[in-house]
Amino acid sequence: MKLVTYLSSSEQLEKLDPGLTSDVVIAPKSISRFGELSWDEALELAKESRARGFSAVLEWDVLQTQQDFSNTTRFLSQKDLSLFTAIRVQGPGALNWVKENLPEHVIQLVLETGNHNLVGLKRWRELAGPKLERLVLSLELSKDKLARYIEALDVPIELLGLGRILLFYTPRKLLSAQFIDHDDPETIRYHEKPKLEVAGSSEESPHRGFPIVENQHGTFMFNTKDHGLLENLSELQEMGLAFLRVDLRFADFMLWTLIEEFVRTRDLEYLQKIKTSYPAKTIKGYYNSNRTTRLFPKLKNARIQKRDQSFAAEVIDALKESHLGLMAKNPKRAVRRGDLLKLLAPDGREKSLRLTVLRNSVGEEVEQASEGELFFIPWVSGMNVKSMVFWASES
Repeated sequence: MKLVTYLSSSEQLEKLDPGLTSDVVIAPKSISRFGELSWDEALELAKESRARGFSAVLEWDVLQTQQDFSNTTRFLSQKDLSLFTAIRVQGPGALNWVKENLPEHVIQLVLETGNHNLVGLKRWRELAGPKLERLVLSLELSKDKLARYIEALDVPIELLGLGRILLFYTPRKLLSAQFIDHDDPETIRYHEKPKLEVAGSSEESPHRGFPIVENQHGTFMFNTKDHGLLENLSELQEMGLAFLRVDLRFADFMLWTLIEEFVRTRDLEYLQKIKTSYPAKTIKGYYNSNRTTRLFPKLKNARIQKRDQSFAAEVIDALKESHLGLMAKNPKRAVRRGDLLKLLAPDGREKSLRLTVLRNSVGEEVEQASEGELFFIPWVSGMNVKSMVFWASES
């Protein structure tokens, strides 16, 4: 198993051991999501990398409009790309253009998003054809599935071993709209500050500290924790993983020396130093087990799916010690003051209630609520949003 990393300077190149690292990914900012190199810098680095025995890989992973794609292909047609041994692509358009126009280059196909089944991966492999040198697989594969895919795909596989986990991308510039006033001549113009980074929080959960980056290609949001599989090196090697990628573009490249020492010696002391010096906590993600399907039984909860003639309403708002807000749901019968109701929470808890107080949305006491009407009753302990309300039998 060989290491793969991103290269942005000659100083970084000098730290790499050709015995451990095979490929250096060179990312021009015009065609790479997080690239910061000009084309002249990229070509010079490719030349230096080849001279030191590394494979120089050109990264073209931006998702583009048709106009941008046409401009890029026109530009690439005029460039001497002979210094690059491989082209790393993500979009189908880029894949097809490289196949048809760069016959001397092999292809490294990035399938990290939305490609989780073997049938689809085999189809991509067929589409890429004999020029395919490598597949870069998703982080959402468990180790058991990863091992099966490595054996079945019959092509070298690469996986991210250390680096950020992308959660969300949009081509829109979400940060500059908040921080830069383009109508104010005193404000720094966005094209003079091509990269912005902030930490974001979630309105739907207590999680905070999501790194959010905006550059010329759009806005990217990452997980609060990075992906880290360095401690599983031996296991990955045994299953036949050919390449492990280490992405230090958002960390100090000085860590590379520690990483090489750990790969060379497997000494856990180096691993601990890496974890201590790395700027973010790391997780294994789905590597040990993909538990995303555990959500499905909750979505199919029979307790909140029941609908029959006794179904009266659904709780859509709950304020502890104050009230429950309900929406009447039965088209044939109104909820009336004096009704005996049974409330069923999603977790199975049940409560019975004689409805003595019924208020409308402006707080006025009313006698009934018909289908589609919002009404409020006193708070009932244990009942929350999605609880179901039924008429109870008087017997």
